[in-house]
Amino acid sequence: CATCHGNFHSLSGIGGDTSSPFTRHPTDVILPASGEYTAYTTYNVTAPVARTTVPASASSTVTPGTDVVMCLSCHYAHAGPYYKMLRWDYKGWPGNGSTNGCNVCHTSKD
Repeated sequence: CATCHGNFHSLSGIGGDTSSPFTRHPTDVILPASGEYTAYTTYNVTAPVARTTVPASASSTVTPGTDVVMCLSCHYAHAGPYYKMLRWDYKGWPGNGSTNGCNVCHTSKD
């Protein structure tokens, strides 16, 4: 993604305790194994995660502390019906009373 979408990167990144080069939400970082993220243990196509190594067989298990948040966890690659190519309708949330893809990882933000 970064090859073409350089405007979303900076040398200083987003700061904090992540080394992600992205200026907004961190990507290419491990899903934390603590806090609200520990509830994301079953793979969900709404907000898919990546793996740092290719497993020997397919698995629907998500492993916080090992699996990785990636660009495609939140965005479609090149097209989608929602604002900023998000995989779900983010506009109006949380005021609309429903959940969205953010809640797959951010389980305490319902």
